[in-house]
Amino acid sequence: MLASLRSGGRRVQEVVTSLATGSAAPTTAGRQVEVAVLPLSGESFEASTLENATIFSLKEQISMQLELNPGDFQLVASGCERMLQDSELVSSLTVEREGELPSVCIIRHTTLERDEQKALAAWCDVAEGLQNTAEIKDEVMLDKLCQFLDMYPALVNWQTSCELKPSDKVCKPLLSFAVDAAAAVEARQLCVEELLKRGARVDIRHVQSSLLERARETGSAYCAYLETMASERRAHEMEALSAWRNVSSKLCGECMTPVDDEAEMTKIVSDFCTKYPEMVNFQNNHAVGADGAPYGYFGYATLLSFAGAHMCRRRRRRGQEPDKDSARQGAVFALLQHGARVDVHHAGKTSMEWMREEGSLLMEWLERQLQAPAPAREAFEFAGRQ
Repeated sequence: MLASLRSGGRRVQEVVTSLATGSAAPTTAGRQVEVAVLPLSGESFEASTLENATIFSLKEQISMQLELNPGDFQLVASGCERMLQDSELVSSLTVEREGELPSVCIIRHTTLERDEQKALAAWCDVAEGLQNTAEIKDEVMLDKLCQFLDMYPALVNWQTSCELKPSDKVCKPLLSFAVDAAAAVEARQLCVEELLKRGARVDIRHVQSSLLERARETGSAYCAYLETMASERRAHEMEALSAWRNVSSKLCGECMTPVDDEAEMTKIVSDFCTKYPEMVNFQNNHAVGADGAPYGYFGYATLLSFAGAHMCRRRRRRGQEPDKDSARQGAVFALLQHGARVDVHHAGKTSMEWMREEGSLLMEWLERQLQAPAPAREAFEFAGRQ
C-alpha cells in the first residue's frame, strides 16, 4: 500500500507491507484521503493515505515524520476526543463541516516495555549509589532514593543485579546494597530508614543467602540494627509472606483449594496487592524447605510468573475442562496495575522464557501488554509503616 506524508513542501513515501497488530493490510485499492495531524508541539502536517487503510498504518507514517516508535503514541480523533484503535479504518474519521480535513491529535505515552527498561536503569543507578558511600553523602542519596521510590514504589523488594544478564547468585534487594559491608551505620542510615518505612523487608532471601546472613558475612555495621528491626517487624513480615504463598499457590493450582473462577482469582490478587503492596515484586516460592529456601524448579519467582504456570495447572486439572485462553489475565492485569514487572529473572530464565516453556496461555496477551501504554498505577500504602 502506497502512502505519503506532506509537511512544509517535503514529501516522504513508503510501502507499508504489514501491520504490527498482526492483521493483514487491505488489498483493495481505495481513494486517497488526507488527514490533518496535530502534534503536541511543532507544526501540524497532513498525511495522505487510502481510506481503507488502518489507523496503525497512519501511525507508521506519522512515526517516520516525527521519528517516534508507533508504540510511543496514540491518535485521538479531534472534535470527539475519542481514542482511535489501531485496527480501525481511516474512513471512520469524520469532520464537523464540509470541506474540512479529518484531523487527529497525537497523545504521547510510554509503553510498558519501555517503562520497565527505564525502571531497571533507575534501579541500577540507585543500587550503585547506595554502595558509593565514599562519594555520595547520605542526604544526597536519600533524595535520589525517594525520587525512585515515589516513581516505582513496588520495586522496594525487587531483587536483581546491575549485570547485563542477571545471575541468581548475585540478585539482592536495595536494602542489601545499602547495608552490605557498611563500615558505619551513619553512612546510609537515612536511606536504610527510608527503605524500611517504604516496606523493605528484613526477612528476605535469594539463592545466595538471606539479607541478614549477607550483612553478617560482609561485616556490616548494620547487623545489630537489622536484628532489632527484624524482631519489631516479624509479625507483619510473617503475615505478608504467608499471604503471598497463599496467592502464589492458588495462581498456579498447587493448593488444596484451587481457584478456577477467574473473577474470584482476580479479586484475591487485587486484595492482596492492596494490603501488601510491598510484596507485588517479592520473589519466593510456596514450595520451601525448613530454612525457607525454595526447592521448586521455579526458584525465587514472582506472583506474575506463577500466574503464567499453565503447565502446572494443566497437570492438576487433568480430566477437567481445560483453561480458557483468558485464564489468569485479570489477575495479571491487577498485578500490573500495582506495579508488577514482567521482565524478572529467576531460576536461570526470565519470566517470559519460563512462560514460553510452560506453554502459558498468557504469552501473546502479555506481549501485547508490553507494547501498550503502561497501565495507571494503583495507590501504594504500606500497612507496616512505622
